Amino acid sequence: MAKSRSLDTVPYLKRVGRSWQFRRKIPAALSRAKQGYEFKYILCPVGTPESEVLRLYQIRFQEYEEAKRAGDFRRSKSPPLTYTALDSIARESGFHYRSLADHQSRPDPGDYLKRVSAAFEGTRPVESRFNALLGANDVAVRISDLFDFFESSLADELIGLNKRERNKKLNPVKLAANEAIAFFGNVKVDDLSRREANRYRSFLIERVNAEDMIAATANKRSANMRRLINRYNKFHGTSFINSFTNMALKEDDPDGVSYSISFLKERWLTGNPFSSLNDEANAILMAMVNTGCGGKELIGLEPSDIRLDGDVPHISIQPNKFRKLKAKDRKRTIPLVGVSLDAFKKFRFGFTNYRRENGPDTFSSDAMKYLRQSGLLESDRHCVYSLRHTFKTRMRSHFMPEEMQNRLMGHSNNTMASRYGEQHSLAQCHSILINMNKDFD
Repeated sequence: MAKSRSLDTVPYLKRVGRSWQFRRKIPAALSRAKQGYEFKYILCPVGTPESEVLRLYQIRFQEYEEAKRAGDFRRSKSPPLTYTALDSIARESGFHYRSLADHQSRPDPGDYLKRVSAAFEGTRPVESRFNALLGANDVAVRISDLFDFFESSLADELIGLNKRERNKKLNPVKLAANEAIAFFGNVKVDDLSRREANRYRSFLIERVNAEDMIAATANKRSANMRRLINRYNKFHGTSFINSFTNMALKEDDPDGVSYSISFLKERWLTGNPFSSLNDEANAILMAMVNTGCGGKELIGLEPSDIRLDGDVPHISIQPNKFRKLKAKDRKRTIPLVGVSLDAFKKFRFGFTNYRRENGPDTFSSDAMKYLRQSGLLESDRHCVYSLRHTFKTRMRSHFMPEEMQNRLMGHSNNTMASRYGEQHSLAQCHSILINMNKDFD
């Protein structure tokens, strides 16, 4: 949380684990009257905007003062239950929170008996443990709770990912939740009506018109909010109305741009225009020209994935200790020809300087900076990734069978026809790529 230092100075506001709590001692005279020793409430998760933390703090502060004036802390109302608070209590016993609806729609007698046993243990009040472990009737699920659950529900998908890959998966969704909280406040999901969602859409349109973001980015914000609610409903058996449907703004043409053959031939492949770029970045760019791979895919290659001996030199894009693949169809074998083959002859063991956690981002930054400064971008819309679109365009112009195109690009083949017969051989792909390489003769 950006301003947590200032919150740490607020009296009676404590950061405990992943939550902000209001904690203040009950006056001694009332403590002796068995009204408890501390007035304590979980306010919200760490990461909640400061304004929302202080709003919740003010509510509890006033409740404390009112109870103090009345001389009776037993009259103070319990705070509304939240998913985050209940999940935090459940985790203390080794479980995740499951709602009553979830227990009823997906019964698991073994799990339930373990929860019942755990509910009678621990130091927290019995009511809190029972609500957390066996499900509460009325849980006030707020926007921040949606992301907390989303993150915990992805635990299995995050296994084996490095910090960069984890952040890439979680941060766009977290940003969408935080921006929604900044706009709506950390309201209950029940309060996110269609009217409120339309008000948010208007706000996004204003940001696009002010050139604060592009339409595609705005659409990702609403899409990720829709994703959060859908995932929570699916796993908990709840039926929150998802008001973030049909909110897409019109985007510019989403198709990527390709380099023209003449531009690459005259500006990239004539003379030595990359003499000032480091050798690895230069080789990665050349490797992209005739493979259609993304930079990250090439950087993640292990030495065993680069096979230059034999009748058909090729690379194998597959999961390894350096990376996972976005989809199963991304696993593929690609023959090497022309400048791409030359690049791998120079780097038989792969691109070791970039083969690290932030290596793909560093390569992209290095390459784009050089291309921009050297006048090697055909237009303002072109980028490194445009080489992948160029490869697709070239395959089409050479009338390569669509199934083969999809295979080399790592795209799915979902047609019924693709399920019949044998796939094209590596040698057949190699033959067509050799012919395509004549583009640059």
